Amino acid sequence: MEIMEYFWGSDEPRNFSTILNYFNTHKNKNWKKQTLSTYLTRLVKEKLLKVKPIGTNTQYSCIITQERYESVQARGLLNSQYNGSLRNFLTALYQGKPINCQEIEELKIWLDKSKISANE
Repeated sequence: MEIMEYFWGSDEPRNFSTILNYFNTHKNKNWKKQTLSTYLTRLVKEKLLKVKPIGTNTQYSCIITQERYESVQARGLLNSQYNGSLRNFLTALYQGKPINCQEIEELKIWLDKSKISANE
């Protein structure tokens, strides 16, 4: 996720050495080339990053926005753990504990907006 956050911070494609330098210098990772290569390969296979060879360099760029990624992850969690039911998710989240008034109002507003966009 930290690598994706790095890419979401800018629309610019980045080459391997720039990425490695950033994480080793700014994030104190001390990664070897093989470590970063493994991470990037996984992200490419998951279709989160794309690769573009330019001469002897390889450039990586984001395919998916952070918002879209979070939406896909949340929907996957809802479907796999709660049978796609928002009600089941909220029941598990609050486990019978009271929801404060502000959260209830925020949920009502969100549900009303969702209803409007579903009808359009």
